[in-house]
Amino acid sequence: MTNDGRLDLADSILDVVGNTPIVKVRRLTAAHGVRATIAIKMEPLNPGGSAKDRVAIAMIDAAERDGLIKPGGTIVEPTSGNTGVGLAIVAAQRGYKCVFVVTDKVSPIKVDLLRAYGAEVVVSSVSVRFGPPIATAVTWSSGRLATTALPSRMTSRSPSRRKISWIGPAPSGAT
Repeated sequence: MTNDGRLDLADSILDVVGNTPIVKVRRLTAAHGVRATIAIKMEPLNPGGSAKDRVAIAMIDAAERDGLIKPGGTIVEPTSGNTGVGLAIVAAQRGYKCVFVVTDKVSPIKVDLLRAYGAEVVVSSVSVRFGPPIATAVTWSSGRLATTALPSRMTSRSPSRRKISWIGPAPSGAT
């Protein structure tokens, strides 16, 4: 609801990413005699359940801006969870397909969640940390490079790798 009592409707689920409440931590500060205002940003209230939703929007925005993905294209990403969930949400909203490469140690619940968002999930061996998932993602996409983007936060050379760029700015008015 807006301050004047009207319902505040978003055009897309992506419009609410990052617009999570900021809440004062009164009990903790009072218990320790802290006179400063301490607040927390409730990022778990993002649609995908974490701040990684903002990361996903930034990754796909960069891939679109750089011409790495076109309408109807496929996003291929090695992931262990939350970034993949964010990418799946953004991809579903923007009409992209997703293929996520996960290790065999990723929770079946997380794999099911990625699939519920419409992603294809490829399970890879955990024998070398991030080696096999990245290699599998590159191998999977090798015959599809015209329609595939690998926006990986682990391998990107984009200046967007800086934390503030990946996480995204706080919503206007947030302090």
